[in-house]
Formats: sequence, structure tokens, C-alpha cells
Amino acid sequence: MNEGVSKGGRRAWAAVIVVFAAGLVIGGLVTTVLIRNHVIHVMRRDRPPVHEMVAQRLTGDLDMNAAQRAELDEILRQYGPRFEEFKRISRTEVRSLAEEMEARIRTILTPEQQARYDENIAKMHERFKSREKRH
Repeated sequence: MNEGVSKGGRRAWAAVIVVFAAGLVIGGLVTTVLIRNHVIHVMRRDRPPVHEMVAQRLTGDLDMNAAQRAELDEILRQYGPRFEEFKRISRTEVRSLAEEMEARIRTILTPEQQARYDENIAKMHERFKSREKRH
């Protein structure tokens, strides 16, 4: 009778281990599928072009008038394709391109808007620096 209990005990432990292992495998697979679907969803999300988001932000932050917004849109349209090449050019070239664009944007702003723009650019540079430190 002692042997029957030990065989039954081993079977019970074996069943527990099999159930636990199956749970790990199924949980891992489900998690992988969920994460993959989330990443695909995020990547496919319809977002406005970057230049449009920049234009909206600047227009609101700087209280730009319609003429300034039209000029800003044209500047951003001119520089947009060049920024698309970001992955192919060096960080130095990107920084130079950004500074050139920032200087052109400043030319369409009033002195008060330029001061606020410069503050926004300084904050943006700080955010980029803090991100670079984390990565």
C-alpha cells in the first residue's frame, strides 16, 4: 500500500509540473502575440506627418498669424524630405540642418515670438540630451 501512495504522489507531482510547464509555454506564446500585435498597431497608426505636428505646435505656442503659418508650412515642406534622410546622414549633419531650419523659422517671427521660440528650442534640446543619456 505504501508503494501505491508513492506512485500516486509521483503522478500528482508529475501532473503539477506538466500543468505548470504548459502554463509557462502558453503564457509566453500569448504574451508574444499580444506584444507583436501591439507593436504592429502602433507602427501602423495613422499619424500626421512630422512637419504638420511641428507646425501645429509652433502655431499654437507662438500665436502665429495666417501669413506666418503659411511661410512656416513652406519652410517645413522644404526641409521635410531632407529630414527623412535622417538615418542615412550623420548626427552632425542633422544638427546643422536643424539649426539652418530653426534660423529660417526665426526670420518669420516677431521679436516676442523669437524669444518664446528660442525658449522652446532650448527645452527641446534638453529633452533630447536627457534621452541620449538614457540610451
